[in-house]
Amino acid sequence: MIDDATLEKVGEKPEGIAWLHSSTLGKEVLALNPVVPGWTDGEVYIPVSFWF
Repeated sequence: MIDDATLEKVGEKPEGIAWLHSSTLGKEVLALNPVVPGWTDGEVYIPVSFWF
């Protein structure tokens, strides 16, 4: 399974930060958007790697 996340940031705008829509908050946020591949059995999700 491959999942993505929205990691909201505040302060200076480092490289890789962009305005993204957060479905959890229902608004645009300044954030990183990493992709996280992982293993799941339908109940538990275990990340196996992490990158931007």
